[in-house]
Amino acid sequence: MNLIETEAPSRLAVKADDVFSFPRGLLGFENIKRYVLLKNEEEDPFMWLQMIDDPSLAFLVVPPYPVFSEYNPIFDPEDFALLGIEREEQVMMLTIVTVDGSGNATVNLKGPLVINRETQLGAQLVLKNASEYGVQEPLATTDSRNNN
Repeated sequence: MNLIETEAPSRLAVKADDVFSFPRGLLGFENIKRYVLLKNEEEDPFMWLQMIDDPSLAFLVVPPYPVFSEYNPIFDPEDFALLGIEREEQVMMLTIVTVDGSGNATVNLKGPLVINRETQLGAQLVLKNASEYGVQEPLATTDSRNNN
């Protein structure tokens, strides 16, 4: 079992099977290739994509559909082929969440993270229909969704 260090006082035990590999890295973090997804039931559907190669950093991520039910990404089949994706059930899709200084949250729907569940291989992919989405789509809070 591999251990990764975080800034938390204790180490986190991670099975090698739980490590995701992003061979091209992520935008702005091209040198970081290995990540692990950390889940906390109290934060569901949000999760942390923890960098193994730089344990002091992690991305807040969320699957797009629980928060954007109308999301309809179109991917280049060549991108899926590079990840070895042949079937829909192999796909795990996540969007990176950004929270600004005043607490407003946005997600990047233009460049979601796509991971092959079977091979743990992932990439940040730009959609073929990227013009329909933004890199800073406002994430509605629970209160604002209940007021609509």
